[in-house]
Amino acid sequence: MLKSKKIAAVLLSAAMLLTMTACGSSSAELSSDSINSTSASVVTDDTASSSQPTEQGSQATEPTQSQPQQTQPSDTASTTAQTEPTEAVTSTQQTTTTAPQTSKPSESTGVSVSYSIPSTWEESGKHCTQIDFTVKNGSDKALSGWSVEVSLGQQCELMQQWNVSVTPNGNSFTAVNAEYNGEVAAGSETTFGCIIKTPSAVTSISSITINGKQAQVNNNTQKPSSTTAQTTAATTKTTSSVSKPPVEENIEHTGKYGLVSDIGQLSVKGPDLVGEDGAPVQLRGVSTHGIQWFPAFANKQAFKYLRDNWNINTIRIAMYSGAGEGYNDSTKAGLEKLVQDCVDACIELDMYVIIDWHLLGDQSPQVRKSDALRFFDYMSKKYSKYPNVIYEICNEPNGYASWGGDVKPYAEEVIPVIRKNDPDSVVIVGTPTWSQDIDKALADPLKFDNVMYALHYYAATHGDWLRDRAKKCYNSGLPIFVSEFGNCDASGGGSNNLSEARKWLTMFDELNISYINWALSDKNETCSILAHGASSKGGWTDSQLTESGRFMRDWFLSH
Repeated sequence: MLKSKKIAAVLLSAAMLLTMTACGSSSAELSSDSINSTSASVVTDDTASSSQPTEQGSQATEPTQSQPQQTQPSDTASTTAQTEPTEAVTSTQQTTTTAPQTSKPSESTGVSVSYSIPSTWEESGKHCTQIDFTVKNGSDKALSGWSVEVSLGQQCELMQQWNVSVTPNGNSFTAVNAEYNGEVAAGSETTFGCIIKTPSAVTSISSITINGKQAQVNNNTQKPSSTTAQTTAATTKTTSSVSKPPVEENIEHTGKYGLVSDIGQLSVKGPDLVGEDGAPVQLRGVSTHGIQWFPAFANKQAFKYLRDNWNINTIRIAMYSGAGEGYNDSTKAGLEKLVQDCVDACIELDMYVIIDWHLLGDQSPQVRKSDALRFFDYMSKKYSKYPNVIYEICNEPNGYASWGGDVKPYAEEVIPVIRKNDPDSVVIVGTPTWSQDIDKALADPLKFDNVMYALHYYAATHGDWLRDRAKKCYNSGLPIFVSEFGNCDASGGGSNNLSEARKWLTMFDELNISYINWALSDKNETCSILAHGASSKGGWTDSQLTESGRFMRDWFLSH
């Protein structure tokens, strides 16, 4: 349907105003302080090599992306049967929170491993625990390969892994470096993590072995704080009529170029994203982290601050879609309500918003296709008259997922569902190898209008070879949308490479390609724009921004 070029921006009715710090949490406030940070560290003087893995684990906090020659996993994900939404769906997920603690490696010149437990919850009578690790090479020699064995003292089941290949072994598991992070230079570090399921709650790790040598656990930081609060995450009653779209009303006009009232309905013309008048436009913005883990930062105040003080016009709402990443029959209603509240906030703020089906751990979008079809049918019906909304139907296909065998057939089923309800909307389709294989889409494109193809990159990992691919595809007529990028390495950690970052962003500005930065959170990793403990509602000083956050703010304001 035709949507007005100067469509009025809208406000939520008073009953639907966002009253919680955590976007969409109706029963409890989820703030940055609700993230448990149980920590400990171990150390050894050993810098011996370990064998390189043959496959790369997927990353739960953000996708691990490959170099062109990277070996892909051969194991396939299993399809989980899903049920249709009922009139009332309530999340039973519980997140245990503790006061933050700092993890300090021992005073040693060897290799150390520190860990933290940022979140735990119960699911189907078992305890789920996210554990983040940092391997630091404190020696004067490069570390060529590493293997960490973790003993938990109870049977463990692997749910998710990132930046490593994890093998469970009864009461322990072994994590072996991925192909791209096995080499750790002297004085450098790398990160990895996993989510495991155990019969009892995990509050600490009894022992850790590094490269075959037992390492001593630092008992001073091993146990969580005694002040533990419990929060029910995303407990929501959802019906077919919940969270009505905002009522159209006039709001203040900021005078900034690039908002919906300036550009109107988007469409795709050749390789370009264009506004309602047919002129090329560029969307620039920031993506939330997974709203499962960082809901506090997905709120109207933060979005408004970014709009008014960073000069961005787009927010991407990242909802991880894998069952092992928190999206399941008991939690899906609450998470979908968070998405809706965030979209409503962006509509009120006159901003564009990307609804991101954040495929990652499942590798292929075919695994949860039935859920995706239901999800996008509902969302496209709800927001069909709003030109603000863009649909990203599969974030980063990876592993065994191919374009012709997995992604394209999936898109050919999902896009018609959206088009039936919202024929004018722009749809972004992810590409294999963590949305780097845009050349596969160029060779065999989808036969739909208003479709763009996702390109993702991390500046410290992806260089000229991927930029050359992007330029070639764009010049050949492929519509590219950079729906996620970082200035650090593909793990989300390591150091920023701002020189490479400038090359990427300069190219996009010259080609008028839209781009979205990862990520709006205070997670302790390089790609976050906020330092740990920063406000979840904006007003950030330089000290509350990371290096990447300061760089992106300055770039958005000066370009």
